[in-house]
Amino acid sequence: MKKVLIIAVFIIGLVVLGFRIFVTRPADKVWPATSNAVKSSNSELPEITTLDQIFASPSAKLESADLVTLIATGDVVPGRSVNYQTTKFNDFTWPWRNTSEFLMSSDLTYINFEVPLVQNCPVTNEGMVFCGDPRHILGLTPEPI
Repeated sequence: MKKVLIIAVFIIGLVVLGFRIFVTRPADKVWPATSNAVKSSNSELPEITTLDQIFASPSAKLESADLVTLIATGDVVPGRSVNYQTTKFNDFTWPWRNTSEFLMSSDLTYINFEVPLVQNCPVTNEGMVFCGDPRHILGLTPEPI
């Protein structure tokens, strides 16, 4: 439950930050394609001229307590035929078997579920039913719920 809450807060933060950047950037401050520096319109922020000023160099010495790892996946669809197979064999860890250890190795994992996981989702191997059984979460948890 704690990871779900952390993921929800992270996603909301990304949406708010993206919206703020999109809405607050003045139209007359479009960055020229030929410029090698990004000038800040806020006098409190330093001028950024290289990526090294934004990202730590590969040789930077960071303490492991300072590092946070993030894994983000593309679209995951535990519906339709995947839902059919997992329900048929009553094995909701099957679709995750080869990836769950890796996905759980980070501090934060973002998975873009393309279908809701709902009770009483119709089990079908064809058609356009876009939902999955909530037991699919079993494959993404260290211990069964």
